[in-house]
Amino acid sequence: MKWTVVSLGDILPPPHKQNRTIRKLQGIHVNPDVVEKTFLSALGRYNFSIEDKNRAYIRNLLRTLQNSRPFGIDDLPEGLKRKAGMFYDSTSGRMTAYLYPRHEQWDINGIDALRQDVAHLDEGWQLTGWQLLEGDLKSSIIKESLTAALLSFLFIVGILYVHFRKLVLIVLVQLPLVFGIVCTLGLMGTAGIGFNYINISAIAMIFGISVDYGVYFMQSFLERRGSRDNLLVKHAFKNIVICSLTTMAGFGSLIFTNFRGISSLGQVIIIGIISCLVMSAVLLPVSDRLLRNEGFKGPGD
Repeated sequence: MKWTVVSLGDILPPPHKQNRTIRKLQGIHVNPDVVEKTFLSALGRYNFSIEDKNRAYIRNLLRTLQNSRPFGIDDLPEGLKRKAGMFYDSTSGRMTAYLYPRHEQWDINGIDALRQDVAHLDEGWQLTGWQLLEGDLKSSIIKESLTAALLSFLFIVGILYVHFRKLVLIVLVQLPLVFGIVCTLGLMGTAGIGFNYINISAIAMIFGISVDYGVYFMQSFLERRGSRDNLLVKHAFKNIVICSLTTMAGFGSLIFTNFRGISSLGQVIIIGIISCLVMSAVLLPVSDRLLRNEGFKGPGD
């Protein structure tokens, strides 16, 4: 990516360039009287009226041509001096340059290329801007949110272990959740929904919400071990569906907000809940049959 640089040099060239220009002008040996006479004569020849502002212009031009030292910020007209304040702070002596992409907007590749291009510069400079801050903030939030999701998963496993006391029960409770998360990520990719620094928190929410589905089933199994398979699964799945619908009704309202981040949060949660619900419908009957075939009766077995 190529970029355009806007800096103080666009208003006031650096001293070494000014000195080089001054030396060239001094080598021309301009005669001020001849220049002024030629200029005014040209105005009259082309039927321009000769006014005081024309004389002032040529005299200022001649004064500039005869200058023997570089201009500084204090030598600039008041309007240019205010504009120069965008690039130079006279109090701290710090300078600023603005970089803009020539043809497209800033993206991750362009920002990385810019960072590499300025990495060789001496110390004392700082590369900043909203695009950089937004990228760093997004990366930090996504990283911390994934860490929070992992901690959420581990806490859930710990709570399930305290309650069920059996590894096989914990695994079966978590199966709809794990497969539901995998389906959620796949559906997001298919629908073109990417993670941002708001909807990434939905993963931890889905962990906390959808683990209930496996808990409902397992608790029903432990309390109704004497009932027939289809009645147990039907009873548990009915509770799961009601719980899912009420949760989707609450979070689904976020989809209709105008703020895209909040709207995408609602979309991800809805996709996650539906995915976990479908996985529960597929896996819970299998879990029920597996437990009965193994003759499992409860945590104390």
